Amino acid sequence: MKYSEKTNEILVRWQQAKVQYDTLDLFFPDSLHPDEETAAMRKAVTIEYFAAKQALKGIEESELVPLVKQALPEPPDVNLKTRDGYALWCKVERDMIAAEQKLFDISLEVADLFPHLPKQIQ
Repeated sequence: MKYSEKTNEILVRWQQAKVQYDTLDLFFPDSLHPDEETAAMRKAVTIEYFAAKQALKGIEESELVPLVKQALPEPPDVNLKTRDGYALWCKVERDMIAAEQKLFDISLEVADLFPHLPKQIQ
């Protein structure tokens, strides 16, 4: 697997941000009434996650572009109160989760191949 340095950095940044974002509730379960420090940290992690997710759009490798598009879908214009609308919404969400998992797996391989890339979000 050979991607550009830019793509490698984008993938590793997103991987790290996703792990931090996905584990927020595990480490800080009292999210309804966080103290000031926890609230600031949660905000910083959330901002970085969504910035890193948007940065995926900077990936130009042809084999990754479809995955990126699938991981960042436009919300379907459907009526969620109908069976068909809800089913379409769920399909888009399942496809997004599957694409994110594939990108995450690729990012793990990239992180292993390029240990010089940053390992922590600043």
